[in-house]
Amino acid sequence: MKFIEEKMNEYFKWLEQNYKFKQLDNSIEITTPFVNHLNDTIRIYLDALPNNKIRLSDDGLTFNELEMFGIDIKTRNKVIKSILNQFALKVENGEIIIEVDNDEFAQAKHNILQGILKIYDLTFSRNEYYSE
Repeated sequence: MKFIEEKMNEYFKWLEQNYKFKQLDNSIEITTPFVNHLNDTIRIYLDALPNNKIRLSDDGLTFNELEMFGIDIKTRNKVIKSILNQFALKVENGEIIIEVDNDEFAQAKHNILQGILKIYDLTFSRNEYYSE
């Protein structure tokens, strides 16, 4: 077990070193080491809310980039809703969001990243990926 513990600690250290944080006017921008279909790092935004709650958002970047890539969001709405439900996410004003109690940050961050990555997989639904 010592070997896997060392490997996991290496991974956790790598994760910690590859996350970047930037204070914005009303949010904290979190740049993750995860990348999208364009090999751009995925960013999420953290807002403190009243009553000890927080909000994580993609600031609308996911759907905006998919549309620029030629993905028709409306025709994939059923799949998107399924992904959102799987990770307890919702869409508000074009942004993928999750609002939770402050002490649920870790799971919420994990969920929004999982959801964003899975939604970015819709880039593989373009026709050229299925032609001979």
